[in-house]
Amino acid sequence: MNKIRIYLVDDEPVVLRGLHLLLGRQPEIEIVGFADSVANALVQAPGLHLDILVLDLTLRDGDGFRMISEFRASCPRARLLVFSMHAERAFIEAAIQAGADDYVVKAEGTEKLLQALERLIERHRKLMGNVMPPPPSPGVDPIVLPPRSPER
Repeated sequence: MNKIRIYLVDDEPVVLRGLHLLLGRQPEIEIVGFADSVANALVQAPGLHLDILVLDLTLRDGDGFRMISEFRASCPRARLLVFSMHAERAFIEAAIQAGADDYVVKAEGTEKLLQALERLIERHRKLMGNVMPPPPSPGVDPIVLPPRSPER
């Protein structure tokens, strides 16, 4: 089974390192990158073919709400989990309305984070199972197309 590709966005180095260590121990997860700003994440994340983005809402160069909507436009199939210090209902509702799939308050701890990720992984796998490409024709590599024959 393919590993779930996760990208982390948080401007606190200790949080990024902790998430990387925690999630890197999970056999079904591959951390494919991280960013400490909205700008870096918006440049890097779309090209990584992510399955899940874990995002803090309060970043030094902008707010995560903008990141959510821009990420939704550039990576529509990926799941988005907000991992934030903000426990207020208004933040949670605004994040979900902006397009987040789930929201975990940092004070709730790693168990809640892992449970939310498991839910998103399951949803992602169900979605991808419904849109699997057809098997390639025998003898044709779907990545390397044969050269076009000259028209006569």
